[in-house]
Amino acid sequence: MSNIELDLANQPILNGMVAEASAGTGKTYSVAALLVRELATDENLRIGEVMVTTFTRTAAAELRDRIRGAAISTCDQLRSRKANIEDVMASHLLATFPNDVDAMIRRLQRALVEFDSATISTIHSVCTKVLHLAGVSLGGVGEEDITGRVVAEVVNDAIVSRAVAGVDISRISPDRMAEVVAKLLADPFTEPWLDPSQNPFDETQPLSAEDQQFLDEYLQMISECKDRVQEATLNHPSFNDLLKRAHDVVTDSSRAALIEDIRSRFKLAIVDEAQDTDKLQWAFFDALFPRDQDDRALIAVGDPKQAIYGFRGADVHAFVLRIDPAKKRTLTTNHRSDKPVLDQLNAALEGMFFGDQIPYINVNASDKNNVTRFSPGNAVDFVDVGKITSQNRLDKPTAQVVHELLTVGKLTIDGTQRKIEPKDICVLVKAKATGRAIERKLKQFKIPAVSNGTESVMDGAMAGHVRSLLELMERITDVGRTLRAAGSPFFGLSLRSEQDISDPELQRIQNRVGELRSVLQFGGIASLAGAMSADDQIMTQLTRGSAGERNVTDFAHVLDVLHAATEGKPCSPSHALEVFISLIDADETSDLVSRRVESDVDAVQIMTIHSAKGLQFPCVVVADLWKPSTTLRGAPVFYNQNQRVVDIVHGLSESTDASKIAAQNAVTAAQKAEMSRVMYVALTRTMYHLTVLVVDNAQSILPAMVPNMPQKRDIASVATLKDYQAVHAKPDASRFRCAQISASTVQSYRRTSFSGIMDIRSKSQRRDYFEAPGRGNDEFGKEVNELMSAENIMLLDHLESVTIPALPSGKNVGDQIHNILEIVDTSVRPLRDEVRRAVEQIATSSLLRGYHEPLTTMLTRALETPFGGAFGDVSFADIDPNDRLAEMDFEMSVALSNANIQVSDIGRVLLSVLSPTDVLRDYATALTDDSFDIPIAGLINGSLDALLRLPGSTSEQPLLAITDYKSNKMHRDGEASPITGYSPQHIQEKMEEAHYILQALIYGTSVYRMLRWRLPNANHDACIKGIAYGFLRGMVGPDTPVDANGHRYGVFTWQAPAGLWSALSDLFAGKKPI
Repeated sequence: MSNIELDLANQPILNGMVAEASAGTGKTYSVAALLVRELATDENLRIGEVMVTTFTRTAAAELRDRIRGAAISTCDQLRSRKANIEDVMASHLLATFPNDVDAMIRRLQRALVEFDSATISTIHSVCTKVLHLAGVSLGGVGEEDITGRVVAEVVNDAIVSRAVAGVDISRISPDRMAEVVAKLLADPFTEPWLDPSQNPFDETQPLSAEDQQFLDEYLQMISECKDRVQEATLNHPSFNDLLKRAHDVVTDSSRAALIEDIRSRFKLAIVDEAQDTDKLQWAFFDALFPRDQDDRALIAVGDPKQAIYGFRGADVHAFVLRIDPAKKRTLTTNHRSDKPVLDQLNAALEGMFFGDQIPYINVNASDKNNVTRFSPGNAVDFVDVGKITSQNRLDKPTAQVVHELLTVGKLTIDGTQRKIEPKDICVLVKAKATGRAIERKLKQFKIPAVSNGTESVMDGAMAGHVRSLLELMERITDVGRTLRAAGSPFFGLSLRSEQDISDPELQRIQNRVGELRSVLQFGGIASLAGAMSADDQIMTQLTRGSAGERNVTDFAHVLDVLHAATEGKPCSPSHALEVFISLIDADETSDLVSRRVESDVDAVQIMTIHSAKGLQFPCVVVADLWKPSTTLRGAPVFYNQNQRVVDIVHGLSESTDASKIAAQNAVTAAQKAEMSRVMYVALTRTMYHLTVLVVDNAQSILPAMVPNMPQKRDIASVATLKDYQAVHAKPDASRFRCAQISASTVQSYRRTSFSGIMDIRSKSQRRDYFEAPGRGNDEFGKEVNELMSAENIMLLDHLESVTIPALPSGKNVGDQIHNILEIVDTSVRPLRDEVRRAVEQIATSSLLRGYHEPLTTMLTRALETPFGGAFGDVSFADIDPNDRLAEMDFEMSVALSNANIQVSDIGRVLLSVLSPTDVLRDYATALTDDSFDIPIAGLINGSLDALLRLPGSTSEQPLLAITDYKSNKMHRDGEASPITGYSPQHIQEKMEEAHYILQALIYGTSVYRMLRWRLPNANHDACIKGIAYGFLRGMVGPDTPVDANGHRYGVFTWQAPAGLWSALSDLFAGKKPI
């Protein structure tokens, strides 16, 4: 079937569509463009209903940036009514929907404001979210993968039990059987297999009944071991278990309602790097997006030719098998490489297959790359380096080629020709040892070179020095450990003999390391790094000599890795060492430990091909022997008639060669196919020039992988090596001038909070519309006069009998009270005893140490005070801890500054929904004053004291109270009736004076946003029952007075009119009130 080009502008979104994006054809751009198109043109699609998954956390972070950037760029172009010439999507939107531009801008702004609700992450993050929704406990996921240890124990137990039962266990290899079980556990769709045409015990005889009985028993053992390991690791899941458990949830027919709820959250899913998935992941996605649904879509974007992570469990065959030819689209315009590069690669690779059903696809150069930028010579150069059998012997011919490029090669960029510089060149290798050898050879001839991604930083010398330091911290008086630390770059002393270091010197080192141990124990790895970086003596030693940059880079990297692995928490030297040892075996190609470039100077980069995937370079040199591995490691896993299987013969202690040959051949073929894909990745990194070293070696499969290899150039034609001398152009001073700084800077994005808004207003305020009411006889007299009506005479008598415990006031007191209430378990009875426990635990400062009894009394009474108003008799004490979310932190997106959203707009929205008699009508009017023309853009953050789930809630429609504790002292000591300071009138005046109303409106909008994501089918406005601000000193228990209007003293309650929260959310998304 011929390839159908993906038309980004007009291609309808099809459920099950696959976009095959060859290298350099703009895969990430296409993902972002498709998503922006759908968000801009579909009024009913919110970004929170979109799921985008990719292979690594780094790739996910890049995708988030690219998608957000594309939305911002498109929005700007729509606003200017002029599209960039290279932006296909903005041009399409302006040309196709000229009458809907304002609506598209609004939709994209809405998406940007709600961007934090988007699911753009790795598959494991998606699985975590699904399991949380399902209420499945994740235990200590990722803390320690105990699967390997458990498999070994379970297999050993199974063999022992069979031996006791009389089974001939000498036929079984425990270690190799454990490898078989581990492979079956890694992929639930992999099945046990053995060659049915062979007798594994005797190739000259048919399988006897006794042997068949043993094999049946052996298969049963494998199955039982698999089940027992899964049971044993139930509470210690690995990251791989996340996917299996999430798959079990979404395919469980007994969870139909939950599955439908999860499906309803997502209308569109895009699987990026789809070639690096496996069958289990596709089963998970297909359960969420059934193939027979047309109103929701799952799109896969990837390139099977770049599937090079089989060693990590990726299964390109699973991706290939699920492709529906009718829904397959391709990207064939290469935006990376010059036309001569592509023409020569198209010719060289035509007819090549990179695995079953993975053909090479010809690509075309974009219009801007129609000419070559490299000279002189061919854009693609295959160089015959002769008979080389060792990878490390590639160092010299590689250095020759690099030297030639630097001394002869030229690039013409934007019409200006210049010599090739070291930073223009990247050498790609398969093995890290090859990269190190090439780096040494380049430096030998004065060619600056740096390695990146060729090895793990935890394998380097600096990691050993850090380990020596931690070991000395663990046992500070150990002389041997002190000597090892003394010889490290941190102290730089000679270790030729113990006598070379004096006792005072050893004592000095031990004292300093003892100080650093204290820093580690109290501050963690980050504090340790800071203390060492601030130590002049340590840093002088560390940066000494030609290895100084490498030392500093690796030192920072090792401590960064340890900081991440210890979660930034204080730790002991012993714990830090345990973490250190666990990191030694980390995958060297992972983003966490892959060694960083030590310098940003102009230098040749040396990278492994796996590290270079997704990157591009002006000139690329590929150096490898391309010899396939002759040894097979682990239990053979391969495809047998589209079914992935593991050869269980591997677990037998002895078996015939004939019984293993079919599996070995299949695995070898798969390894060669993956090697060809690694080669494809290497050949497609270049922009302007590519050199490939070709060895004269019968074991090299490069000629087979490049079926139409052009005429090779002999290495003898490349000049012999000599020291490189860089030519630096003299700067032309006339071309430089001082930069002009604009008079003002427009800040389009900022993080703010309620406190930040108030701080800005207090600094710029011209007049105070909320002057603090007078406190004294006049005010109290007014209240007494109001209370003299007949119906309030009894209330006045009651008020005079209410006492309030005498306690200190101030911010520190308020902070401690918040901390106490956060840990109080309101389900404990008697409640007073629980409050006292919390008080004694928290209030240990001199400020409150002598007030435990009155503080306990005040807080117990406050917790037992009914809220009143719309909440009736509900109090804090009535809410179970499981129904209380304490200290709910939030960060809420707001439109960028060009939307011109101001705090005063909140007042206008409030006025638009309030009734004329609402108690907040006057406050809303005051909030619209120009003193509140304070711009808000980017993010608003905050922390809500307690979000309560009220009685009457259901899982589909909870009833929530937004509550806040206020410890303000609003009475005077010795006052005859102190409770009057907390009357409903005074409480409302305080709410308005301190703008707690504004704070509550921001809190309520954040809760509305959360509900919209967590419960998409609920009535989100109705879920928020109201706000309740408790002024704790005036909450004196169940008998707290109520005024004539039914309002409780000490508590401010308010219920928002219908539609307020959604209107405020829309405001923050950029929809200003008319």
